[in-house]
Amino acid sequence: MTRADVRHLVMVALLLAGALVWAVVPAGATGLSAQQERYRELLVDRALAHGADPAEVTCIAYAESSLDPAAVGSHGERGFGQWVPGRGNHWDRTPAWRRQRIDIVAAYRAGDPDAVWIDADMLAWSFGPEAETLYPGNQGGWSTRGLC
Repeated sequence: MTRADVRHLVMVALLLAGALVWAVVPAGATGLSAQQERYRELLVDRALAHGADPAEVTCIAYAESSLDPAAVGSHGERGFGQWVPGRGNHWDRTPAWRRQRIDIVAAYRAGDPDAVWIDADMLAWSFGPEAETLYPGNQGGWSTRGLC
């Protein structure tokens, strides 16, 4: 086993430990508002459904939007993942786009009541094994390094 293998195994173990903590922390014990806690629970649920690390998914959502799907960035980015408007961005690789042509930015702009769930699902999918298989090494350009 090489040093790179050992480092990879240590990183995986740390991520799994973080996922367990995020998945089992009781409601109200996170220092989040009640609304943020509900969104965190949604993100954990979607991450587990896609085989993604819940800690990584919630970390990105917190770093990008403070767990506020109504957050709008300075360039029009929307939602948990601060999805960038226009085609050619990561969201157009997700199943929501490939199978149903759902434009998450347009959904938020139009007030689509399912936008929050779709956003959480798309972000979680981006960190799951299907995304890694289709787009090796590219998880939407996101990295949790130094964030959480």
